[in-house]
Amino acid sequence: NPKIETVEEFAIEIDRVLESIKPDEKLIYVIDSYDALTSETESEEYEKKLDSISKGKKADGSYGMAKAKFINSFFRMMIRKIKNKNCLFIVASQTRDNIRTHQCITWI
Repeated sequence: NPKIETVEEFAIEIDRVLESIKPDEKLIYVIDSYDALTSETESEEYEKKLDSISKGKKADGSYGMAKAKFINSFFRMMIRKIKNKNCLFIVASQTRDNIRTHQCITWI
């Protein structure tokens, strides 16, 4: 299994796996930590921000929607392939919550 670091690599791998499945085969595909994947655009923007900051310039902001747009488009395009195969896809996505640890600290 290749190391998958971006949503684009995830899409390429899913497409490759779906193409390799024979009609009598079944597949369970699990991707854990989907939220740890970046997008190629996000990586490029991050490098630009680091470069700007290292030169003492203000880094431009971003809404960071490249990953969401790509994966939504990917699933719309792949749904037919997924439906025509005997497969189950499980994507684990985590949310973050503010634990508010500062409320437990007592200063003396």
